[in-house]
Amino acid sequence: MEKISVNSRRGKLVFRRLLKALRANQYPYNIIKLPQDQIPEELRRDPLRCAQFFFYACYFMRGAQKSEIAVRQLVVLWRHAPEIFHPEVVATYENEQKLKELLALAINYHLDEIAGFWLRGSKSLMSRWQGDPRLIFKAARDGDSARRLMTNKKVKGEKPVDLFDHDWGFEGSQGKITSMLAYYLLAAKLINRLDIAPANDFHIGRVTLGTEVLVPTDELHKHGIRYDQIYKKGEQLMEEFCKSGESSTKELGDALWWLSASLCRIAPGNASVGRSKKRGRRDANGKKVLPKQLKVDPHNTNHLDRYERSCHRCPVESLCKWNAPSGAYYEGGAFMLYPRIRLQPRDTLFQDLRDHVVPRRFRAGALNHKEEAVQLAFFEEDETGE
Repeated sequence: MEKISVNSRRGKLVFRRLLKALRANQYPYNIIKLPQDQIPEELRRDPLRCAQFFFYACYFMRGAQKSEIAVRQLVVLWRHAPEIFHPEVVATYENEQKLKELLALAINYHLDEIAGFWLRGSKSLMSRWQGDPRLIFKAARDGDSARRLMTNKKVKGEKPVDLFDHDWGFEGSQGKITSMLAYYLLAAKLINRLDIAPANDFHIGRVTLGTEVLVPTDELHKHGIRYDQIYKKGEQLMEEFCKSGESSTKELGDALWWLSASLCRIAPGNASVGRSKKRGRRDANGKKVLPKQLKVDPHNTNHLDRYERSCHRCPVESLCKWNAPSGAYYEGGAFMLYPRIRLQPRDTLFQDLRDHVVPRRFRAGALNHKEEAVQLAFFEEDETGE
């Protein structure tokens, strides 16, 4: 028995409703602000350099790093050390030391790993693709061929069928990075249409699980759903939808990703209590301690306000069955699903006419170089119970 089943019919219904709202510029898409919107105009004016920037950005966003933070950090880094975004320069470095010193101006996340991939990826990009990421997707016929050209994930033991260890790929790259790079190049109109699934990340996973497009067994509901258990099925479903001609990769990615990143993020049922910066916390018995779901109070004005700005105005509210807080996922590595509680919205005059702006919480941080005074604005996801 498969642990995850796919409801293709429901998937089409969810996708079509969200796309209809996106194309009509309805809430929340009328307040959309995507990671790539932070790219400076002077970088956009040079198509090759812009494509190279996105190539490196995808290497930086390999792990749990949020895309909003990553792009913002890399823009600051690009302004201070643009040479490390030029593969013809980086490919000449004999080792990773100089690259690490420059990356450390703005990056303190898995620096050793990123520097290694950055250097070897630059060499591969120069030797096989003339330093131009666009050529990878011009050579690709579809999503499968694009993943085959980019993927080079060395694993221990038996390899899954979607992983390849070959000379044409980029070390550390898998299907998600391939989709992410394709999305950014398509969004910037740097390549022609390619029917490939959007990057199936946490946000898209939350929407497809919450609306029961992907349906886990009772066992997974109880113990949690790992990303690798839903990735391939979600990818196949989205790719088939794009191939049908109903949507482009960019449109479908925007419709799904932004819904979770804006509305699901502030829904009271997705808030967590007990978040910690210390990963892998364990109790006295050695059991991993995970954040708990916020207990939603229908009489709490803050909870009602968040509900009215999220679930109440969601295009697929009637199809959504489950909450999936980010706290358990980022700290425990699994989606934990909880039945979604429907609140009774307050009877507020002209509420539907108000242009709600999704709240963001920012904290400032300096570059990691003591001599630099430039400040970064870091996005902090508002999914706490505070």
